[in-house]
Amino acid sequence: MAAIVYQLFNVYLIGLIVYAVASWIQHPQARALHDWLGRFYEPVLAPIRQILHPKRFGESRAAFDFAPLVLFLVVVLVRNVLVGVLGGPR
Repeated sequence: MAAIVYQLFNVYLIGLIVYAVASWIQHPQARALHDWLGRFYEPVLAPIRQILHPKRFGESRAAFDFAPLVLFLVVVLVRNVLVGVLGGPR
């Protein structure tokens, strides 16, 4: 059971990485993938962004969004605690 939970969390984390990378790519297929994955990740990322706003560097219009990184770290923490409780890999 712990191995299944571990792998499900890993699938979620991989999707989060793909979502973040797709946001940087200016291509219609990447945009379509980003929009589709957004249905799964935006409901979780939006509250994080309300607390931790994207950070602008210099006078550039570009900003770095720390919300996916925070979500990644929280999911890894929850995964490790849950799998540890279930007696699986650490």
